[in-house]
Amino acid sequence: MIRTLLFTFITGMILAFPAIGNAGDPVVKYNRTDPAMKHAIQNALGSLDLFLKAMDTGNGNFHPDSSLKVSFEVNTGETDNEIIWVDHLRREKNGRFLGRLANEPNFMDGLELGSNVQFSAAQIRDWGYYGEDQKLYGHYTTRVLVQRLPKEQAASILSILSNPIVPTAWK
Repeated sequence: MIRTLLFTFITGMILAFPAIGNAGDPVVKYNRTDPAMKHAIQNALGSLDLFLKAMDTGNGNFHPDSSLKVSFEVNTGETDNEIIWVDHLRREKNGRFLGRLANEPNFMDGLELGSNVQFSAAQIRDWGYYGEDQKLYGHYTTRVLVQRLPKEQAASILSILSNPIVPTAWK
């Protein structure tokens, strides 16, 4: 529970940078052609299989301190998708994932923090794991966004991001 609260707090702090929007958690907009974000997503997806294997606790369930950043299609005039963290993960036999929204959505009508969602592997953009060493592993996109924060705010987040990004035991 404490790890989930810390994760949500940190995610909220990161998302508080250039906040816009009236509902849900603050939104950080970025251009889909942003090279740093594209690279972060590619790297996250490149290590996704390691994450999924390490976090699988059996019977389709995943470690409680794991989460995925997922892109969901939305129909608004502002955006066509919302990328949001999902926790309480489970993979069905058909390969689809189930989980709960780990942030308050802004553009997902009828859904809120904790709402159950389904998604495919193709919708995944990043992964995160709060390790026993109290460091955040993965969070490739977070590592890009934190560089855009004011120095004081970035320092507290950088202090809990892991180095290396992927636990050495997974390799």
